[in-house]
This record gives sequence, C-alpha cells and structure tokens, in this order.
Amino acid sequence: MYRKKVVVAMITYNHEKYVKQCLEGIFSQKYNGKLELVIFDDASTDRTREIIEETIHEWNRKHKYKITRYYNAYNLGPDIAPIYRSQMYKNFDGEFFCRIEGDDYWTTPFFIKKHVNFLTANKEFLMSFSKMNLLFEESGETFIHPEQQELSEWGGVRYITDEQLSKYNPIGSVNNCFYRQVTYNQYPIELVYIATGDWLTHFVISWSGKIGFLDEVLSTYRIHSKGMWSGRSEEERRNPQLKIIKFFAYILKSKPGKYDENLIMYLDRFYPERTIALTVADVIEYVQPVINDI
Repeated sequence: MYRKKVVVAMITYNHEKYVKQCLEGIFSQKYNGKLELVIFDDASTDRTREIIEETIHEWNRKHKYKITRYYNAYNLGPDIAPIYRSQMYKNFDGEFFCRIEGDDYWTTPFFIKKHVNFLTANKEFLMSFSKMNLLFEESGETFIHPEQQELSEWGGVRYITDEQLSKYNPIGSVNNCFYRQVTYNQYPIELVYIATGDWLTHFVISWSGKIGFLDEVLSTYRIHSKGMWSGRSEEERRNPQLKIIKFFAYILKSKPGKYDENLIMYLDRFYPERTIALTVADVIEYVQPVINDI
C-alpha cells in the first residue's frame, strides 16, 4: 500500500521566515513510498532560495528525495498558478500529488500516509482534504477552519458534493488536499490557464468524482502580511478575480441551468457594490462574449 509515488509541489515567494518549517514538514513525512518534491519560487527577493537550499542540504542527505526546482527570473504574481499547473501536467508521473505554499505547513508526519490510505481504500474518490488550523500571525490566535468544523459537527461526513462547492468552500485551501493523478488528467485543459482559485478548481473536480473528507487537523494555513493571498490588498485581490468571469462562462456552457442561482450568489460575493438584484439572465449577458469565444 505504501509504495505508491507521491509528488509534492511547493510554491513560495518571500517566505524566508516560514519556508524552513514548511520543508521540514515535508521531509519528516513517515511514508515508505517514493516522494518527489517540486519547488516553484516566484523570484523571491529575500533569503527564501538560500534557506531552501540550506534545508535541502540538511535534510536530503538522509532522505534522498528527487527534487526539481523552478526558480523564476522575475515575479509573476498570481499568474504563477497556471504556470506551475502546466509544469505538473508535463512532468507529473506519480500516482498521487499534493500542493502547499511555503508559508503553510503540515502538522503531522503522517499527512501523506493518511491521505494515501484513504484514497487507496476508496477508489471512487478523486481527491481528499483534511481539517486545517488557521493561524493568525500577528495575534498568534489559532482555530480550526469554521466551515470544516461545521462538517465535523454534522457527524459522519465522509465527502462533499458539487452542489455544496457551488455555494461555499469548506475545503478552504490546498495545503490540506491530496489528489489522484487522474484528477488532473480529467481536468479540462482549457481551464489550466484561467487563474480561478482553488475553490473553483475543486468545484470542477467534483463533477467527475467524490471529494473525501478526513475529519482531523493535519495542516496549518498561516494568515499574515506577506501571504500569497492574505497579504494582497483588496485591489490586488480584485484583479485576479476578474478572471472568474471566464470560469462562469465555462460552467454556463458546460452545465447549463445546473448552478445558475449559486453563481449569482458567488458573483454578488465578489462584486458587493452592485445595487440591483442579479438574475440568471444578468449573469448570462455578462459573460456571453466569453462564452462565444470558448
């Protein structure tokens, strides 16, 4: 069971304070199968790369993981996501893969083993996710992701559906997720270069199979001023979200009528300045030019 190959993708930018902890969480995994680490650094200007190399030298003498590095020459910002996804498409040869950002970390050496066990025992699941802590750097406050805590309180929840994901995001991040290789093989290639965020990526995955829920905390998501998402200003967050329109177009073309009302709720969430009630017709009219181009 434990001989299956796992590819871990780590993406980082100016994480000199945190990247060592992230890497140590990866290298300390108690998993007997093959592990490959793929590192994407988005042209960090601090000591992130130096710390990465120091940590690799310290730990990899013991573990001998295969490690591939992609060190960008200039900063791509939000556009790095589709680039590293495309690299995963080209080079991925594991049976499972997972992703983590350099300021987050796994809280147990059994993160990989637990997810591999779950997906090996449940063939109908394309991916799995576990509960995670939210760590607020400035205050030091830590608590479990609220929507994941709700799943726990419902009791007996083993998976979530596409209908749930069209309304809200109980998965919350990627550091707590684990995927089969076939997940990205089935993922529509036209969506790889649309930076729609992990919520909507998981939404599309849920169309093809179940997403399992491990009801225990296995990772921590750090919220701080230099976070790749939490560290952005409202305006910087808004610009990537404009690409969501392309995603709406894809859904309306692929699944007409199925999620219309939920998409209206989603659009209202990101554009609260709208003062009129949206209808399905409004959304379709809004994205029609993009639909015509798909």
